[in-house]
Amino acid sequence: MAQAKGRVERLFQTLQSRLPVELRLEGITTIKEANVFLDSYIQEYNAKFALPINHNKSVFEKQPDLSTMHQILAVLSPRVIDSGHCIKFENKYYKTMDAQGLQVYYHRGVKGLVIKTFTGELLFSTKDKIYALDEIPIHEAVSRDFDFKPAVEKPIKRNIPSPRHPWREKMFNKHFAYDFIPENMAI
Repeated sequence: MAQAKGRVERLFQTLQSRLPVELRLEGITTIKEANVFLDSYIQEYNAKFALPINHNKSVFEKQPDLSTMHQILAVLSPRVIDSGHCIKFENKYYKTMDAQGLQVYYHRGVKGLVIKTFTGELLFSTKDKIYALDEIPIHEAVSRDFDFKPAVEKPIKRNIPSPRHPWREKMFNKHFAYDFIPENMAI
């Protein structure tokens, strides 16, 4: 299992090869003398080989910055832009804001992700871009500047031909002709 504890194994190998030589050079022959010597030797060894301790950084891989970590530890919710260029999240409406503080407009139906970061900040991600979300106190269902009002559709009037139309005249005569024929006319 030496592969799992590389640093410790290297330290032991160093101490096993170096310590007997150091003890022989100092003329130490008893365990009591060796324990006294080790107190001073550990301080000397650490001053020569130890690295400063930094618990926040990983030795093996570059640690992401704090804002990236907050985005990784986030809650993601898929959302769709409504016709007022807003996003509804947790029963509130939000507008997308860029880095300069200007609103970013999208067409109705654009899909994206609302990111609620670890610190509670709200972001909107779509097409590899991330924007901040700003709450809107009064939500307009339709944008006055960018959306057109839908045209009112008139109901389609059915064209029903009159009973005297050539296509219907035969049926008309069959059902109603006898009631309207004067008595003096022969059929």
